[in-house]
Amino acid sequence: MARRIGSSVRLAVRPAAGPGHVALLFICHTGLVAEFRVLYPGLIYEGQRAIVAGPADLNSEALHHCITMALTYFLRRRV
Repeated sequence: MARRIGSSVRLAVRPAAGPGHVALLFICHTGLVAEFRVLYPGLIYEGQRAIVAGPADLNSEALHHCITMALTYFLRRRV
C-alpha cells in the first residue's frame, strides 16, 4: 500500500455557523487552506484549518477540487 500520498480530511458539524453547516477540516501546517483561499475566495473559511459550508452555499465543484488537492498533497509536493 502506498504511503504519504495525501493529507487527511475530516468532516465536522458546525451548528454555531447555522443549521446544516459542516466544516471540512485540513491539517493547518500544510498550507492547503491558504491555497484554497486563492483559488476559491467565495468559500467560507475558518482560520487556516477549515472550509465551512451550509446547504445554501454548497459549491460541490470547488469542494471536490479542494478535497482532491488534500488527498494528493504529498504527490503534488514531490513533483
